[in-house]
Amino acid sequence: MAGLARKSPALGLMLLVALLSLGGIPPFAGFFGKLLVLGAAVERGPMLIWLAVVGIINSIIALYYYLNVLKIVWSGEPVKEDAGIKLAPVWTIAIVICIAAILVLGVVFAPWYDWANSAAAALQIW
Repeated sequence: MAGLARKSPALGLMLLVALLSLGGIPPFAGFFGKLLVLGAAVERGPMLIWLAVVGIINSIIALYYYLNVLKIVWSGEPVKEDAGIKLAPVWTIAIVICIAAILVLGVVFAPWYDWANSAAAALQIW
């Protein structure tokens, strides 16, 4: 991973988007996922607020590790100099689709939220 962004800037950028989404940084989809899960815990009342606090602490710890990986990817010295990293077209398409989904779900959030909310309401038994 050291120096990946120098060998293949596109892969470095895609890893950046994916790890920041996992860390819960807006405007990526991971932010809204964490927001909804932690918000649901807080809405259930004081009995689950501790769970939201633990979730936030775990997110901060995880973000520290994600940022360490990104530091190595973007500023680390490559172990050996290669011409670059070549991916098969299928992998390139799959990665681009996943990154686009992370960005679209993060930026255009309302329609997906309304759809999920109505589906959850239909399933609610109590």
